Amino acid sequence: MALTEEQDKRLAEWMKKAQGGDKAAYDCLLREAAQLLKRYFVSRAESNEAADDLMQETLVSVHRARHTYMSGRPFAPWMYAIARRRLVDHWRSRSRTVPCDVLDETLDWMDKRESPAGEAGESIRETLSFLPENQRRVVELLKVDGLSIKETARELDLSIAAVKVTAHRAYERLRKALKKNKIGNQ
Repeated sequence: MALTEEQDKRLAEWMKKAQGGDKAAYDCLLREAAQLLKRYFVSRAESNEAADDLMQETLVSVHRARHTYMSGRPFAPWMYAIARRRLVDHWRSRSRTVPCDVLDETLDWMDKRESPAGEAGESIRETLSFLPENQRRVVELLKVDGLSIKETARELDLSIAAVKVTAHRAYERLRKALKKNKIGNQ
C-alpha cells in the first residue's frame, strides 16, 4: 500500500489531467490504480475473485468520485479511503462482522489526520453520525477537518484533556460498534 512520493505525484498528475479531459492520462491512472488496488485487496479479501471484485468496485467508485479529487493533494490517501470503504462494505455483506485488521487499519487511517474527500468523506461523516453529538463533533474536527487537539479544544471551548477523553471514548464506541456491525445497518 505504501507508495513513494514520486509514484503518488505521478498518480496525482494523471488525475489532474484526467479531470481536464485527457483520456490517455486517465487510462494510465486506471491501469496503475488497478495494480495497486489488486495488491491492497489480495491480502485483505478471502479469495482472488473477491479481490478482483473489490478492485473493480473501487475503480468504479473512483470514477464516480473523480470530480471530488482536489488537485494538489496526495492521490493515494483519497483512493485508499475509497478502497477501505468498499472493503468494509464487502465484509459487512459477507459475514456481518468486519475483521479486526480492517477495523484497525481504518482507525489508523483516521489517526493520520488525512482529510477525506468526496464519497469517502461522506461515508466517514455518515458513520460518525452514530456517535453522540459531543463525540461526533470532536472526531469530525480532529480526523475529518484535520484540526489539532489544541485547535479543537479552542473551537469547542473545551480543555485539551476533555478533547482527548472525548475522542478516546468516541474511538472506543466506534471500534465496538464496527465489531458488532451496528454502524451502517441501523
